[in-house]
Amino acid sequence: MGVITCTLAEFDSVVAPNRLFQAMSIDSHNFLPKVVPHFVKSVEFVEGRLYY
Repeated sequence: MGVITCTLAEFDSVVAPNRLFQAMSIDSHNFLPKVVPHFVKSVEFVEGRLYY
């Protein structure tokens, strides 16, 4: 199990907004280990039901 901490900041990007959204949200399991390998080793999706 992991913990994600997010800090919001403004920055200028030469990448189009739709491509940036695609990379950061939809394709993050491929994108993050390549961009920040010292923070993210791998991303694994786990499916199942939550029972309390």
